[in-house]
Amino acid sequence: MDVRFFNTENGMVLYHYLGLGTTHDQTCHVWEVWVYKHDQTLTSGTSCIPVVEGYELSRTDARVDALLL
Repeated sequence: MDVRFFNTENGMVLYHYLGLGTTHDQTCHVWEVWVYKHDQTLTSGTSCIPVVEGYELSRTDARVDALLL
């Protein structure tokens, strides 16, 4: 598993590429994201970014989605 991470003012964000998936009849890049906050809580979620945006842009968008957790 290739988990990447970065730090924010809210805590540490970890994210991991799961592969291609579909939602609403659209193929997307699926990312799993976790946020370990300074108050020692862990939140998680998934991000599904349309394939038409490309892999690298989907990685950036997944990082942005993680900040919303």
